[in-house]
Amino acid sequence: MSWLDDWGTRRNRRILAAAGTALAVVPLAASLYAVDAHTRTQARAQVREIAEDTLAFAENAVSNGLMTLTALGMAGIERCDDRAVGLMLDAIYEQFAVKEIGITEPDGRITCSHIGKQIDVTVISRMEHDIYTGATLMLVEMGAADRLGLMLYREPPASGEPGLSVTVPSDALTTASAPRAVRETARGVLKTRDGKVAGHLASFGIPFDAPAAEDAAAVTIASTRYPIVIDLSVPMQTFRERNADLYGYAVLGGVVGGVVILGVTILILRRPRSLAARLRDAAASDAFIPHYQPVLDIRSGRLIGCEALMRWQKPDGSIVPPADFIDVAERSGLASEMTRSLMRHIRSDLDGVFGVRPHLKIGINLFDAHFDDPATVSDIRHLFGGSAIGFGQLMFELTERRPLRDTERARAIIGDLRALGCSVALDDAGTGYSGLAHLQELGIDTVKIDKMFVDVLNVNPESAPIVDSLINLGHDLGMQVIAEGVETQEQLDYLHRRGADAAQGFLFSPPLPRAAFLSLVEAVSPLPQPTVVGRLELRQAG
Repeated sequence: MSWLDDWGTRRNRRILAAAGTALAVVPLAASLYAVDAHTRTQARAQVREIAEDTLAFAENAVSNGLMTLTALGMAGIERCDDRAVGLMLDAIYEQFAVKEIGITEPDGRITCSHIGKQIDVTVISRMEHDIYTGATLMLVEMGAADRLGLMLYREPPASGEPGLSVTVPSDALTTASAPRAVRETARGVLKTRDGKVAGHLASFGIPFDAPAAEDAAAVTIASTRYPIVIDLSVPMQTFRERNADLYGYAVLGGVVGGVVILGVTILILRRPRSLAARLRDAAASDAFIPHYQPVLDIRSGRLIGCEALMRWQKPDGSIVPPADFIDVAERSGLASEMTRSLMRHIRSDLDGVFGVRPHLKIGINLFDAHFDDPATVSDIRHLFGGSAIGFGQLMFELTERRPLRDTERARAIIGDLRALGCSVALDDAGTGYSGLAHLQELGIDTVKIDKMFVDVLNVNPESAPIVDSLINLGHDLGMQVIAEGVETQEQLDYLHRRGADAAQGFLFSPPLPRAAFLSLVEAVSPLPQPTVVGRLELRQAG
């Protein structure tokens, strides 16, 4: 993060004010140099931001393709028949990024597409099999129109048989947004990791094969999830023209140049602080608090625990949901400190109530960085070691949406957590990278079905192969299965019929602040002996 993002500290404000005063009295050449340096920094930051947004869009398109490939694979497509073609065609309609699906040979030839026909495919580049995605990614040229696309190919269980592929065309990968002046002069290209061109960033004005400007703000960003790279270059002249007023004032020299630079300094001091800087202050003031969403046993209706969900409580009392800040927290390295603060709140909130109700469990979300840091276990031991809450009441949740950095280290940390008596759950099951086959190997105790799969039950409550597969797999491996995001009685009835163990969602209760949740616990699980009469239904007030 740039030091300007943390300008709100007194030290940085003093430094910036002193620099502005000094620049106000330097000769004309120094004024011009300062303005140009500022423009260059601004240009690099904006070009990087555009490239990161473009890469994120491309990654999301590939992820959608992987989700489609996973769903079709679990549906058991093995040969070209009416059922297979129907399933592939439905998937095309559901995913805007996916344009070609087919039963595919290892060399990339699609022998049966979603329209039941063979498609001519030329493989331009073939990447190695990815253990996280379980697929091989290929850059291909499709049909007579010479369209480029990224093919995700999953090999069949038996060698020599055709597999299944999903192709995301380049025009679904190369959407980018930028200010008009930048678009008209930018030169952008999407490549595979081995340097093959996968597509021109279509919204930019300069073809990718045109010579790059010698003086340009350029960035190359490689995806950490997929073998794709964004190259983006914008001539510096574009940004100088946008800052023409600053250069005009600078050339006036002397006093006029000093006034302009002083004005720029004041503008920077008034610049809104970055989200990362505000999060750092919030962490220091212990402003990240838990809200608790009840988890119920599906068969009995009894409360069996809760999931602690992070919220940012601002000084004015307003609450910010995690979707607005969690990605920035991870990128800025603040996630671990925020989680420690959250666990301190959990201990303080629930110590007295859960300590005398050992049957209740608390789900706490950890980030992928926690499973790469051996200090995670010692932090948990320190935070809960003197608490009335037993380690056996703690369930730490590992999201499947992001790949583990080091599987061996993660397995060791999970083992240490279980040795304490804690349990470990796989959150967002079926959406990401861990590979469900690794569940038992990692030492997972619980599978949590992601809301996106539960939502499907509203569309077709009698046909949910992914939900069924996750429930069956979890039970086959001796694990508890919890469904997230349950919002309708139909969803609950389906999950009950299929044998899911527990559920959480707005059908029962939204995430509750401390006081409301403790009142709920006292009401539905009173001491000394909890009693559940009839069917328990918790609904959101109002």
